[in-house]
Amino acid sequence: MGLYVRNNEQKSKLQEKVASDLREKMHSKSKLDNDTPDGLDDSGYIEGTKQTTSFAWIWIALIAFFVIIAILAIILGVNK
Repeated sequence: MGLYVRNNEQKSKLQEKVASDLREKMHSKSKLDNDTPDGLDDSGYIEGTKQTTSFAWIWIALIAFFVIIAILAIILGVNK
């Protein structure tokens, strides 16, 4: 069985100290992380890439078409 603790009970001095230390640590870390929120130092990895063109949907449609044809060929070949 578990131990239930009510929220209105007062915290001990040690709990308050640990909570304040963690808050302090979190605030100091968040100040350091504000410069690069995603962890990237520079965006050089994106150089030399191309933006998706308007013909991307054609590639998707062709792939879907060939997948459907392959499935139908398998189904019709098994039924014979």
